[in-house]
Amino acid sequence: MKGEFSRWEPICHHRVTADGRPGPSGDGGFAAEPGRYQLYVSYDYS
Repeated sequence: MKGEFSRWEPICHHRVTADGRPGPSGDGGFAAEPGRYQLYVSYDYS
C-alpha cells in the first residue's frame, strides 16, 4: 500500500557488550568502544 511503513529485517543480530562476549542469543558480540558505534532509531506509528 502506498505510504505504508515497511520495516527491513535486521541485518546484524550481534550485540555490543562491555567485553565483547556474545549476548543472550549466543551470536558473537562486539566489544564496546567509545565513539565507534552509532544508534539509529525509526519509530513506527501505525
